[in-house]
Amino acid sequence: MRSIERDGVVCANGNFIKILQVEPINFELKSVFEQEAILEGYKRFLKSCNFDIQLVVQTEVTDISKHLGNIKSCIGDNENIENMILDYMGFVQSIADSNKNVSRRFYIVIKGDNNSKEKVTKIKDGLSVIR
Repeated sequence: MRSIERDGVVCANGNFIKILQVEPINFELKSVFEQEAILEGYKRFLKSCNFDIQLVVQTEVTDISKHLGNIKSCIGDNENIENMILDYMGFVQSIADSNKNVSRRFYIVIKGDNNSKEKVTKIKDGLSVIR
C-alpha cells in the first residue's frame, strides 16, 4: 500500500481501490423462509454487479480474558451469587472453547475509476435490500 486517501487506497502498483465495510446479518437466527430470501437477494446482487468486485472476510479470535476478569470481580460474599457467576463464566468459556468466539469483518473491494461513485451506490443499494 502506498497511501490511504479520503476516497480510497493507492496501492504500491499505482492502482486506486475503494474498500467498503459491510455490516453482517445473523443468518442463523433467520427463519428458513428468510434465509432463502436472503440467498436469492444476494444472487441478484452479485448478478447485477457488471464490474469486478472482491469479497474479503477478516476473522479474528476474540480474547475473552478481560471479560472473564470483569465478571470475576463481581463475586462478593453471597455464595449463591458466586455460584451463578462461576456457572456463567463456565458457560462463556465453553462457548470460547467451541471456537465460536471469532469476530468477522466483511469488506467489498472495487477498483477506483471514473465510475467509482456509481459502483459504490449500486453496491449499497443492492445490499440494502438483503436483510
